[in-house]
Amino acid sequence: VDTIPPQIENLHDLIIEVNTNLNNYDFWQDIIVKDNSNGYISKEIDRSKLNIGIIGEYEITYIVRDEAKNETRKNVKVKVVDTKAPEIKYTKDLKFLVNTQLTKWMFIEHLQVYDNYDKHLTINDIEVYYDHIDVTKPGIYPVMYFLSDSSGNYDTKMINVRIYDEDYPVIINATNIRVPVGTTSVDYLANVSCIDETDGNLTDKIIVNDKLVNLNKVGTYPLQYSVFDSSGNYTVVVVYVIVYDADLPIISGLKDLTIEVNLTYDETFFLKDITAYDNIDGDITNWVTVDLSKLDTTKLGTYEITYTVIDSSNNKVTEKVMVTVVDTTPPEIIGVKDVTIKLNEEFDVEKFKDGIKVYDNYDGEITDFIVKGFIDTSKVGNYTLTIEAKDSHGNKKVVTCKLIVEPLDTKKERFNDKDLGLYVVGGMGFLLLFTGFLGYRTRKRHKNNTL
Repeated sequence: VDTIPPQIENLHDLIIEVNTNLNNYDFWQDIIVKDNSNGYISKEIDRSKLNIGIIGEYEITYIVRDEAKNETRKNVKVKVVDTKAPEIKYTKDLKFLVNTQLTKWMFIEHLQVYDNYDKHLTINDIEVYYDHIDVTKPGIYPVMYFLSDSSGNYDTKMINVRIYDEDYPVIINATNIRVPVGTTSVDYLANVSCIDETDGNLTDKIIVNDKLVNLNKVGTYPLQYSVFDSSGNYTVVVVYVIVYDADLPIISGLKDLTIEVNLTYDETFFLKDITAYDNIDGDITNWVTVDLSKLDTTKLGTYEITYTVIDSSNNKVTEKVMVTVVDTTPPEIIGVKDVTIKLNEEFDVEKFKDGIKVYDNYDGEITDFIVKGFIDTSKVGNYTLTIEAKDSHGNKKVVTCKLIVEPLDTKKERFNDKDLGLYVVGGMGFLLLFTGFLGYRTRKRHKNNTL
């Protein structure tokens, strides 16, 4: 009878984004269900109290049943959160004639906003930082949009606003620049040009301000282009120099492994001698992960596991290691104990073997094992019996015990028959089967009734 309910392991509280499609959400990820039997286990989740469309804390119930109808229920807290920022859409650079009286509406009328949760947000909720614009002076001014939702998530957008007269220079092909860390110099004017309606080509008048750029440190830095025409009209364009790490991190300590079958190994076992180093991030050993999905520790063989590490610049390294699952554990011999028999008593080997069980970590129960030794049941004494068992991979276990031959009780040694006595006249050693040689002889009794 099975009365033991199945077990649910690795349960933990969940955090789910509001309005997530739960049909595509794996509630059973990393959850382990075990049962003492090897039968079918049904799994279900009661989500009746969960409202994925409203932020808050809820409770769901994991329910598992085995074939014997033993049931386990576990409650888990689910926190529905909103972590997605609202979105300001359709931003674009704007231009206004000098001396135009600017209003907020001029900056937002063409925009749209979207939020996954706060449906009431409108473009009027956008904050626009444009007070620094001098509408009396032609030029290009950065303007920032800011929009936040009720959960504190926010979106920012930057645009350039050009205050112009009828003749202003235009900087062409000024875009963000990506360079590897440690680059010694960058030609910021490559492919950049400037045209003015009155002055024509002003490319050689472009001024580059790269004082805030650090090519020896990973990061994003502002780079400013500016140009003036002969009438004092000027244009400023701000782009960004993205200094990135191009070097891959290095994983050390990798080696092929040999492990014992049917033992439990977690990620810690495979990571204990592994280190990782990155030229920028330094020691990133704690960032190393190992994929054990192809490893089956219940079956002998060679398997591939994969180590992965990603540095802060998203440089990714994967290394593969071979793991060989072997069986080197000898079987266990259970039930062996010393045996006592009387002098001349036959030793029943099969009965002795029936009391012994042999179990192996891989083969299960082993019924083919050897009992050997040398005894003489016609002589009182202690004899050694050796029990030997091997599994299918040659792992051997040997256990010994004593066979004790005790002397007969003197009174029981005599017979009522007047003319016939039974006794052991010889003993024989054995391997596997124990035998004795029994003989008969007649003996005349004396008047005092002795043999």
